[in-house]
Amino acid sequence: MLRWILLAIVAISSSIQAQTISALWQQVPGFKPLDVGTHQEVSLWLNERTAKKMGSIILLPDWGNRPTDDDAIEPLRQQLPNWGWQTIAITPPQPAKRDTLIEGKDTQAIEDYQKQLLASLDALDKARNERFGYQVVVAQGAMAAWIIRIYAQRQRPLPDALVIIDSYYPNLALNKAIAKELAQLTCPVYDLYFRDANNWALAGVNARRIAMQKAQKSNYRQSEIQSAAYLSVSGSLLAKRLYGWLSSLGWN
Repeated sequence: MLRWILLAIVAISSSIQAQTISALWQQVPGFKPLDVGTHQEVSLWLNERTAKKMGSIILLPDWGNRPTDDDAIEPLRQQLPNWGWQTIAITPPQPAKRDTLIEGKDTQAIEDYQKQLLASLDALDKARNERFGYQVVVAQGAMAAWIIRIYAQRQRPLPDALVIIDSYYPNLALNKAIAKELAQLTCPVYDLYFRDANNWALAGVNARRIAMQKAQKSNYRQSEIQSAAYLSVSGSLLAKRLYGWLSSLGWN
């Protein structure tokens, strides 16, 4: 039943950020609307399924993706509660001028979108009645690039750990900047990428590793995951890899 609900949601042509969120979203377990300014955005909450509470993991899917899309985010959202983690997935705001953002020349458009994303994260903070344990952020694709930029500019406090998946920005200069910005962060970073990721994501793999080595970041790890085409396998492997890395930090 849930699968049909999610497929129906994907078929909806109206924006997720419309004034009224589709009633179909409200049938998804853990759905909570986030009040962001004058509109609402989707957030999906799953509590830990163990007696011990490890903390919260915020999940940010790539541009244009919903939290329930069959990519890396959905398996993590579903499986991490089995190991004591609360998961909270949100739908990132859609940029009004995406092509302009990709060109990277309009600094005002970049600042405007960054403010949109910050507003979504601030709304999420307000929606959380209590915080407990460790705070982890997992961001995928272009959203990983944005969140790295926000932390590098100290627009938000660093999480206890940051996980990036297929990090990229579809612009040559801005894609190269990710590595330098990532090296400025002091929190533990787990850098994951799929073997068959897009060319932008694969282009930055070596640059990030070299930048972190030069910065002598001992709390950085980079790992390759098998083809994302086998999501049922890759998703489970991804969740286990992430859980293993968090445990290696002494969080168990």
